[in-house]
Amino acid sequence: MKIRTRIIVISCIMVMISSVTVATVLLWFAYGSMSKEAYAEANKDAYTCFNDFDINIKKYAEIDDLDVYAEYYLKTATDRKTVCINHENNKEVYNSTAIDKESLINRKYKTDQGMGYSYIHYGGGEYIIFQSEYIGKYVLYRIEDVSYVKSNIYKLAFYGVLVLAVVLCITFMLLAILLKRQFIPLQRLKDTTKLMADGMYDVRTDVKRDDEVGELGKSFNKMAEAVEKRDKNLKLFMGNLTHELKTPMTAISGYAQTMLNVKLSEDEAEEALIYICDECKRLERMSKKLMRLLEIENNGDKLEFREIPVNKLFDETIKTCRTVIKGKNINIECEDDGTILCVEPDLMTDVLVNLVDNAVKASDNGGKIELTCSNKLIRIRDYGCGMASEELEKIMEPFYMIDKSRSRKNGGAGLGLALSAAILRRHNVKFSIESRPGEGTIVNLQFV
Repeated sequence: MKIRTRIIVISCIMVMISSVTVATVLLWFAYGSMSKEAYAEANKDAYTCFNDFDINIKKYAEIDDLDVYAEYYLKTATDRKTVCINHENNKEVYNSTAIDKESLINRKYKTDQGMGYSYIHYGGGEYIIFQSEYIGKYVLYRIEDVSYVKSNIYKLAFYGVLVLAVVLCITFMLLAILLKRQFIPLQRLKDTTKLMADGMYDVRTDVKRDDEVGELGKSFNKMAEAVEKRDKNLKLFMGNLTHELKTPMTAISGYAQTMLNVKLSEDEAEEALIYICDECKRLERMSKKLMRLLEIENNGDKLEFREIPVNKLFDETIKTCRTVIKGKNINIECEDDGTILCVEPDLMTDVLVNLVDNAVKASDNGGKIELTCSNKLIRIRDYGCGMASEELEKIMEPFYMIDKSRSRKNGGAGLGLALSAAILRRHNVKFSIESRPGEGTIVNLQFV
């Protein structure tokens, strides 16, 4: 069953239950009100009848055949609702109803305003019997039909069922129309999702509403943009990887075939072997960095963080970069405020080594690099060649190199910053670069 159908069915059931509950309560109160009104009206009629009989029977109380007079009076003065019984001899003096004497005598009566009353179901109808005694001899019964109360309640219930049926039909139609309109955007989202599942990552949903569905549409579009960007990056990554592998592999294959097919001198053979060895080492470094990058991206939640003074990180970084620093006679100035950071020491050292190494490569011989830390902000600054603004947007991509020939000459593969960025993401560190051509570069690492 579809969600829309479920909502309609559940809503109709809830409307029906609510309507039946409300109708039942209203009918209950209506029945109570109508019963009280019917009782009051019957009580009034019975009181009038009893009062008239009391006045007349007292006038002729001394005559010999009082039963005859009582019968005569009731026949001429009352309607067919009265029963009179002489309880001295248990004689039925007058009965204009279908109810027998025993049914009246043997009942239990409650008292109200000097009269006894009781309810009786007889012949499919409901009646109120009022009872009163006169001159110590006669008991007069007044039978009032109140069956119309239940009849009216049944009519109200019948009309209520009709109204409920109409309300349910209208509710069903309105819900179907409203839910159809509400589910149209979700259907669009569904169709767009299918297109994305088929590889069309550039599609977007056109859901524009100021409600939760609209927010879902916005979130979906953001997700689609992220997926499209990741797909493009993946394709670019694979293209660059193929290109980076193709160059050394072609050279290695070429030198190997030359050595197999051409008789080379010892110097030429040694030169070829040295080139093959260097390219193999570069491929090895590239593969290790790729494995490290994938490991951090997929298993970053397993990193073990611990507190370490920032000056210790600086010392390890300079120690690792000592060779390249001396090679270009670079002066490194370190300054820190005693900050203690919670990091994975080896990975964070790798980040600083990579950034310092890049700064050394960008600097001229005899240049200067500043490595500082203040308020959990590590800053690496060089005064080298700098970068253009369009380069800043690309340097985080794997295999991207500003000066490819120089980078390959230095053994680089363009994976350093991508690997550093992955490590910094796992540390929740804000990473930014400021650079201008000819003015150098500043790298900022803001720890939380």
